[in-house]
Amino acid sequence: MTRDKLFNLMRAKGHVIFEDDSKPYNLNLIGVRSNDKNPDTFNDELNILWKHRGKWCHLVFTMTTDPGMYYLKDPINVDGTIIMVPGQYGGAYKNGLHKGKPALEQKNPMRYWRDYNRDEVLDTGGEIYKSVAKTNLHHAGKDSTFVGKWSAGCQVVANRDEFDFIMYLTFKAEKYWGNSFTYTLIDEG
Repeated sequence: MTRDKLFNLMRAKGHVIFEDDSKPYNLNLIGVRSNDKNPDTFNDELNILWKHRGKWCHLVFTMTTDPGMYYLKDPINVDGTIIMVPGQYGGAYKNGLHKGKPALEQKNPMRYWRDYNRDEVLDTGGEIYKSVAKTNLHHAGKDSTFVGKWSAGCQVVANRDEFDFIMYLTFKAEKYWGNSFTYTLIDEG
């Protein structure tokens, strides 16, 4: 998605866009959930944007914002598999670990729907839950094409090498802005 379209969608929702470039790497982390609702494909994108000397840098990575089929059919929680509700989550993540590996680890509450009927359809809408459910932002395999067990509700980048670069950016940003990252999830529209 283009920067202009992303920012227009964010402004329409009243979301904050980090534009201050008095220090480097003031990162905007924006997940875009695709209109394609196949839960087992990496069909979404993670956009990372920051301003450098008055000009925008914009990187796009393939990811999933949805749980995979495995956890839709066999949820970890008896109440169902979680699906993150679109919105802006201030200070949601920090540089941390996911299963012992570097990741953006959830530190503040986010909002979720529960998909409890164990079928192949992502059920959104209905009651919203708010919690720290450990829906971290992490990577899948070396170059994954199939979500499967990679996500039980986490935000998952398909390519490990690309994710390593994302972590490089967040560690750079931490030096200037602290270990706290806002995450925005929007629908493709």
